[in-house]
Amino acid sequence: MSNEKKRFSLEVETQIANAIRAGIEKTKHHQKYTARVHDAIKAEVVKVFPGMNPVVCCGVKTIEVWVNELCHYDNRFFAIWNWPGRFSSPEDQAKHWSVPILCEMQRCDSSDVMERIEQENTLDVEFSKLELRAREARQMLEDLRAQAVARIAALPIPKAATLRTSSCHWDHPTSATAARYGNLFGKIEIDN
Repeated sequence: MSNEKKRFSLEVETQIANAIRAGIEKTKHHQKYTARVHDAIKAEVVKVFPGMNPVVCCGVKTIEVWVNELCHYDNRFFAIWNWPGRFSSPEDQAKHWSVPILCEMQRCDSSDVMERIEQENTLDVEFSKLELRAREARQMLEDLRAQAVARIAALPIPKAATLRTSSCHWDHPTSATAARYGNLFGKIEIDN
């Protein structure tokens, strides 16, 4: 089992961030980040997971959420923020305790990413066609590259070769030829 911290889906992360915002809104009147703030945040996060038992750990600079009914390693929300400290500017030190947390919740809100995914999903038909054409083009490029390498390998060893008479020196193009014909001999990385 991996100890890598995986995350909830974007939708669930956004729901958790919104729940934390709601908890903060209910306790903004508090002068300090207290246990009552923690309790309000926990109460709001519990609403995101009806019928389950989410664990909400609130620290001075962190909030971590996971659900016992879901695999701890596969479903986790973790937020950390910079708390104004003694080395912070006077303006930062004067900010209300909720400001850095709300800024972090804004970063954790993935509604813009979810909207973009929906927009991109409308292009699925077009992208499927383009993907097929790209596969065909990749196969064509691989075939052309193989033909070019075979032609280079078929060339005879130069008569002037004295030290480099082994074929291993001549079964690939010279750097001058490779530079001129980068599509045939250069390094091209295309992910599958």
